[in-house]
Amino acid sequence: MPFAPQHLLLWLSVSWGEGCCANGDGKAAMEHSTWIAADGAAKSLDWIPGHPIDNRSFALDTLGWVNVCETQRRVEVWVNPLKVTRRAIAAASDVLASLEGRHPGRKLIVRVHDHRPRGSVIARSVDELPRYLTGAIELTSQPGFPLEQDRLDPAIVTEIADEHVRDTWGYLNATGFALTKELVGRVETSTHRVKLLALGQDGSAQYLAHDLSTQRVWAQRAPLAGRFLEDLPVPVPLARSLRADIRAMLSGNETVVSYVRGLAKIMPGALLADDSFFRITVPLVPPAGFGDAVALVMLSKIG
Repeated sequence: MPFAPQHLLLWLSVSWGEGCCANGDGKAAMEHSTWIAADGAAKSLDWIPGHPIDNRSFALDTLGWVNVCETQRRVEVWVNPLKVTRRAIAAASDVLASLEGRHPGRKLIVRVHDHRPRGSVIARSVDELPRYLTGAIELTSQPGFPLEQDRLDPAIVTEIADEHVRDTWGYLNATGFALTKELVGRVETSTHRVKLLALGQDGSAQYLAHDLSTQRVWAQRAPLAGRFLEDLPVPVPLARSLRADIRAMLSGNETVVSYVRGLAKIMPGALLADDSFFRITVPLVPPAGFGDAVALVMLSKIG
């Protein structure tokens, strides 16, 4: 059941007004609002025991409720993808289908909330709401869910007890963090987990070079240079986790260090040496005329 045709977009900032639907100045512009509880039943915020100070956030982030609200031009679905239940999603889809039947052609926006507004997804179809919510996990505080991921102070990169990380970091400092043929050679001959990625404006991540073990890890017959992240059998949560770090690196133009754990949850049949790791994502200076942004990504064992 299509809404107004739109491409899937991710925005990293949204407004949060008096109601859940807000106009450009942050003031409420809501015509009608429906709250759906975790069991799929319609509820009022007044039902929440104790009436928390911020009962909207409590409903979304603790109880796993969904809020569907509408204006003349759009319909918004406020949700925490980490907390919402299938029954709530199914009930919200029914509400959206009813609204579309009465007022076709309005834009459908999925607003992501995780203790604060995190971003938005413009959806093209009510029927694909579960898929959009899966993608929206990337905007939450745990983009690799069910992986756990903590963003650390970038300064910690010099304190990680890993000789490869220290050596590579020293080399990057000495060369001005430039993408050079020598750096490509170092990556391609490395026995430690490291890769170079070209980052397109369309959000793509393309391998430029990788270490000696990456090809084996993903059971590929040929080297991965020239191939894209989405073309490889990388578990979806792990790919989301990496893309979130890349997006943070590009946004701040600074090194991003994450502590990621829970690999056994998403790769239960794999022979894992470690369940957790540090990921260091470093912005590089590409050669003149290169076009795309470039990142070096290192993985380091814990301890």
